[in-house]
Amino acid sequence: MIGSAPLLYWVFILFDFLATLGLLSNRVQRVNLHSIKIRQCRLTQN
Repeated sequence: MIGSAPLLYWVFILFDFLATLGLLSNRVQRVNLHSIKIRQCRLTQN
């Protein structure tokens, strides 16, 4: 039990993490595109 409990715990976290990525995938992509645009603007200004 001691060895199997943490495994189930991490599996639960992994599925929760993947579900969160699935729900926020569009938002994350938008944020990444926005940050890339900001970096490009900073590079062009320099």
